Amino acid sequence: DDPSLHRADLTCLPPSAQNRFTLLLAHAPNILDQLEDHHAVDLILCGHSHGGQWRIPGVPTFWLPPGCNGRIDGHHGEPGRRLYVNRGLGWSFLPLRLNCIPEIACIEWVEEQVQPKD
Repeated sequence: DDPSLHRADLTCLPPSAQNRFTLLLAHAPNILDQLEDHHAVDLILCGHSHGGQWRIPGVPTFWLPPGCNGRIDGHHGEPGRRLYVNRGLGWSFLPLRLNCIPEIACIEWVEEQVQPKD
């Protein structure tokens, strides 16, 4: 779903449940702003920002596509709701990336070890 094009359909999210991890793949980071308390999402993976694409050291990113809400790359979110924005490999408008290293992320899911109760 792409919230920047107003096509996010959050009605397809499953109801909250214990012992289930819910991963949401979305195009743009502003999907985080559209989630409500009843949406049970543990992790959101998205892109869209191209990491800023053109970055000048010491200067704030001067252009981001709509739908980023300042989330350029890396980890964002709030307790119980995590967001990872990937810089990706591509570009927008001009085939150029300046001080913005392309990224392929490897995410490893590790089962949480629950201690038995006595």
